Amino acid sequence: SYVKVLSLAPHHTETRMTLASLYSQLGMTEDALALLDAEDNLYSQPDELVSQTCHGELSASLLYQQEELPSQRTTQQHSVVSSSPPVSLPLSQDVRLLLTKFNLLVGEERVKEYVDVGVEMLMFYFRDVYHLSNLRELGGLRVKALKTRMKQMRALEGPAEHRSTEEEKALREQENLVSTEEWWKVFFKTCRGLYQLGNHQQLFHLAICGDVAKKFDVYEKGLFFLTSCISLIMGDHYFAFHFIRLLYFKMKEGTHNSLFWSLFNRIPPSQRQQKFILRLLIKDPSRLSLLRISANYSLIASSYKFALAQYELAYRQTSEDYMLCLCIAVVYANLALQKHSLHRNTLVMQSISFLHKYARLRGKCQESYYNIGRLFHQLGLVHIACQYYKKVLSLEPENANMQPKPICRLSDLKREAAFNLSLIYKASDNHELALHYIRHYCRV
Repeated sequence: SYVKVLSLAPHHTETRMTLASLYSQLGMTEDALALLDAEDNLYSQPDELVSQTCHGELSASLLYQQEELPSQRTTQQHSVVSSSPPVSLPLSQDVRLLLTKFNLLVGEERVKEYVDVGVEMLMFYFRDVYHLSNLRELGGLRVKALKTRMKQMRALEGPAEHRSTEEEKALREQENLVSTEEWWKVFFKTCRGLYQLGNHQQLFHLAICGDVAKKFDVYEKGLFFLTSCISLIMGDHYFAFHFIRLLYFKMKEGTHNSLFWSLFNRIPPSQRQQKFILRLLIKDPSRLSLLRISANYSLIASSYKFALAQYELAYRQTSEDYMLCLCIAVVYANLALQKHSLHRNTLVMQSISFLHKYARLRGKCQESYYNIGRLFHQLGLVHIACQYYKKVLSLEPENANMQPKPICRLSDLKREAAFNLSLIYKASDNHELALHYIRHYCRV
């Protein structure tokens, strides 16, 4: 029935979409895709098709016998129902047909093909900003500042192609045939496909277009998160921090999320980030995540007293956090090892006290024994460090049964413990035992 309808009305989009959906449900994916592509031929050779319909010769197969390759398509003229002449649309097909084709290709996991269709759709959706030069400069700007900056850029670039009111109206009508939710799905899946193909430059460009176009306001959090991740992949830490900061203010109370702070901690520490954290701490001095990050920055910068003050503020909120206990133990150890430290023995005892609490909370495992041994090694108590290093050698990693095995080997600390043991024995002139640990545990 649907084939007969198409033979009578070959330009009927809804019929073509429904028939393609039926073909897909029957497992005839290639026929469905060919049927969706056949609309190009209907525009390019209408006389032949009309003559075929008059003789009743048009069938589902004839609709796509003369299919063109996507790379060979030219922009078609889509007529608008009015007394005005046809308006040229920058799409090879009706946007609904492209969406149906996109979803079919996604279901078949044909990444290269659905990415091509998705990019074509998004070029149309972001048509006002996609071809702007220096698009990166517009990323993350608010609406008012964005409009001002775009006017300045267009003034420098010279007069752009002007669309008439009718053309703009036709483009808007085509765009509104697909809901914002569907456009977001196309955008997200296309970005995922570009990542799988390794096309990071195109992926970054699409992400910035999504932000500058301001058409995904409902999904702004997801867009900021996506752009931050892509910037980190590209190695652009400055731009990544810019969007992470926007994401923080957008999330507000949701910034206790560990996923957000994991993303933040992927950026190498810088003075810019530290100032940002300190400003937030002034507004909310009890926020645990801010305290820990600021303390970590101070520890890296060797500001041990400042780090200790912030770790202790965090410790008052979560005294049963084993990682916090380890950090405090490390700070006390570093204070004890400073050249002009007062009450050195007291500092060492406090470090060991927090170290034992860390061991109790973390449990008996390679990680806890290695960290304890490493701290005693740093304090110069090598006879105690040796005992804990040997305990590491006697245990298997916690994920010993995990598959695949290479992941398990990455978390195995036996080589590190054996190497540190060899350094201790080498320093005491026991070269034979040092060589034994190297040969037995440190082979590649």
